Amino acid sequence: MNNKSQSLEQFIHESIPLSRALGYHIQELTSNRIEVTAPLEPNINHHNAAFAGSIYSVAALTAWSLVTHLVNEAQLSAAVVMGKAEIMYKRPILEEIYCSGNVTASTASEFVLALQGKGRAKIELSIAIGNQSEAVLNAVVFATNIEQADKITSSS
Repeated sequence: MNNKSQSLEQFIHESIPLSRALGYHIQELTSNRIEVTAPLEPNINHHNAAFAGSIYSVAALTAWSLVTHLVNEAQLSAAVVMGKAEIMYKRPILEEIYCSGNVTASTASEFVLALQGKGRAKIELSIAIGNQSEAVLNAVVFATNIEQADKITSSS
């Protein structure tokens, strides 16, 4: 785990308390890829498999984390929010929850340029779940620069 992944994980645990309860842990973080795990034990259901709600939460948090990392890498200040997420469960997860996601360099660049230029941007991600593709989460994540996000909040 490098300093950027430690810093991001600490920020997530402080900002989103549920992440700590899930056991959310960033295994790998590069400029355009993230891999995370969460232990089965706190996320288990009555079938001794991972609880669907936990799987969804870990996967959605993985998408959000990757976009937050892109924003941080670009040294921008933005509010990152999940706009839409759909999950397809293919089979039970009987071990730790593993999620991975990546974006191409060109997709990341387009996202950052839109955020810099328009003050807002969206990105579509696919998060692979499980070591044998037990599920997949497709998400749309939005980022709005902090100044514009403050204007939206104060006018509500």
